[in-house]
Amino acid sequence: MLSGSHENQQYQDFLISESRRGLIPPDLYDALIPNFQEDMVLLDFGCGLGYTSGFYSEKFRNEKNLNIFACDYQVEILDSLWRRIVENKLKHITPFFMPKRSRLHFPKWILPADHVFFSLSLSTTENPVDVLTTIKPTLKEGGLVHIIGWDKEKTHPLLTDIVPEKERLSLGQVESYLGIARYNIIKQYKTSGPFFALTVVPQPVQDDSYTVKTEKPVPPKPDLPKPDLPKPDLPKPDLPQETPLENDKNEKDLIDEYLPIPPETLESPEEGS
Repeated sequence: MLSGSHENQQYQDFLISESRRGLIPPDLYDALIPNFQEDMVLLDFGCGLGYTSGFYSEKFRNEKNLNIFACDYQVEILDSLWRRIVENKLKHITPFFMPKRSRLHFPKWILPADHVFFSLSLSTTENPVDVLTTIKPTLKEGGLVHIIGWDKEKTHPLLTDIVPEKERLSLGQVESYLGIARYNIIKQYKTSGPFFALTVVPQPVQDDSYTVKTEKPVPPKPDLPKPDLPKPDLPKPDLPQETPLENDKNEKDLIDEYLPIPPETLESPEEGS
């Protein structure tokens, strides 16, 4: 998370005030989840003092099978949220601490969510693409992500002092982050105030590692007759000429010269010698 206005108690108090409701009407949150579904799970990321969590706790107060997980990295804010839950007798909300980082790792006891909310919190993250990417495992199949943010390209007197322009995002920036993180926008809500609102879903995972690829059989090549090509006329090698034998001796003479002398041709030695 970035350091900024969201760490200011004045801003956190503003987010649960009537002034905030005047800028972002509660009807928007009604439209994001119009009806309850059995065993519904909500994840309120960067919950602050729990405006979003408290809204749905009140809206679905009489429902039994509802779980709202609200996370933030500011311990003092979480303590204040617990106090609000007790004082206002809010149900179904479980606040928990989330470390200040962009690559998210949630506790194993967190249930998969039907709805994940970035309600004025995506702009506080250091790397929105990493956050959007690593939050995907918390979603149920078919789960939705809702993004509400102060629009950098719109102005309002209340925002000028509370949330500087540099701490806001434009709709174009968010759309770029969603494209990189591989999300599809399924609904963009019409707004008259200085904010934008989107509902998005992760793009289907394309994994070819388990896809059986069927290849067309290759027909055997026909046995074609080999062409009768003419043999090339290669030049004869220039071999060295034979050297004449010494004293004009032919091969037979040489062979005879080195044959052993037959014993009968040897003269018998004289007696007494």
